Amino acid sequence: MTGVGAPVAPRESEQEVALGSGIRAERLRQNLTLAQLAERTGLSASAHSQIERGITDPSIGSLRRIAAALQVPFFQFLLERESPNPVVRKSERRTISFPNRTMQYQLLTPNLRGPFEVLAMDLAPGAASGEDALGHDSEECMLILRGRVEVEVAGASYVLNAGDSISIQRNAPHRVVNHAGRTAEILMVISPADTF
Repeated sequence: MTGVGAPVAPRESEQEVALGSGIRAERLRQNLTLAQLAERTGLSASAHSQIERGITDPSIGSLRRIAAALQVPFFQFLLERESPNPVVRKSERRTISFPNRTMQYQLLTPNLRGPFEVLAMDLAPGAASGEDALGHDSEECMLILRGRVEVEVAGASYVLNAGDSISIQRNAPHRVVNHAGRTAEILMVISPADTF
């Protein structure tokens, strides 16, 4: 069994509170017990319970395992069932922040029902998008908006600066590492919507 992150201070937004509730709702929709989901993810049932109740924030690795086990994009845990408005205001972006605020994803599309999803990722100095390079069943393109990052793709390493972009083939294991001294901002287009 692996850990899921440290207990956190009171949450800053309703969207963060909704993350655990959204995971629970999807688990129940699929008629899974905590023990059954734990068996699929390799996390303990206790860890799942703490995440669902908002006692701990999941790490990026834990959230990806949960989303993969439930076969849904992790932003689905925050989405409302109906999103008729095509405009996403900056102040209303759906946001997932990870422990110690080292990484944050923001959904720039109103929902995940289209042929692609667009995300903004902020990566703090010294942070990585995951402990290990992972692949997913989607094509991906990243555009570095600010900063300098190293992108590891299928064992190769690429240093990208602001204005550079990289395309990542379906199922290629990859991760992003910020070795620089300031937060990197990355625009990501993923097609089809990712199940991480």
